[in-house]
Amino acid sequence: MEKGEDITEKSALQGSPEIMTPVEVAEFLRVSRRTINHLVASEAIPFVRIGKRAVRFKREAVMKWLPEQNSKNKER
Repeated sequence: MEKGEDITEKSALQGSPEIMTPVEVAEFLRVSRRTINHLVASEAIPFVRIGKRAVRFKREAVMKWLPEQNSKNKER
């Protein structure tokens, strides 16, 4: 482990696929699949649409998006 690297961040990323399905994102964020569907419908979470129905998430984009959500809540 590199100096200054956060242990929880490393364990969260270890073994995770680069591209995640909605179910994997829901498990990762510990929310329901329905919550993920709402976030996608409102375009509140970064995602990629494949074809007309399939939705995938880049792990890196979700990891970047997550801390931004906390700061948005503090502004309210």
